[in-house]
Amino acid sequence: MRAKEDLVERISHAGEDWLFYRALPFHVALIRATTEDETGNLGMERGRPPSSGSRSAAPSPRARCFARCARRETG
Repeated sequence: MRAKEDLVERISHAGEDWLFYRALPFHVALIRATTEDETGNLGMERGRPPSSGSRSAAPSPRARCFARCARRETG
């Protein structure tokens, strides 16, 4: 099976030839959480808080998410 478009391209920059690799989309998220409730919400009570430079992103409709939790809370 061939790619629909080239994944690498030879470009010229500052008089030199370079290989430019296109970014590949990822449709998977791995999350490590402390707790999970009955509706699937994840809590991160333990661990390092996110840094000020952290970002969040909305998942793609085709994305798969895998979570590992230390414990599950029940009502």
